[in-house]
Amino acid sequence: MVRDRIPEIIAANRQQAVCSMLDGKAYQEALRQKLREETEEHLNNRTLEELADILESIHPLAQTHGYSSEELERIRAHKARIGAALPTDYFQKRPWSPPRNPAD
Repeated sequence: MVRDRIPEIIAANRQQAVCSMLDGKAYQEALRQKLREETEEHLNNRTLEELADILESIHPLAQTHGYSSEELERIRAHKARIGAALPTDYFQKRPWSPPRNPAD
């Protein structure tokens, strides 16, 4: 994945960027790979800039599935309202299982 101005920056240094356009599944896979890279960088560096880079991967990935950034945020906010958001300090130690029927 190439950031917006990288080819210009390379050209300003009298070098040539070799780029190609991706579409469809190849573009989705490249975005998924970029998301993995940015997540790994955040896990290693823990910076706000790396978190922003994660969003830079998530938003176009949502668009490849036909969703806008606004729709993504609306769903995130809805999940928060219904109690499905991730709190900052709570961790479930084991999966929840429904009670068993004593007749079983």
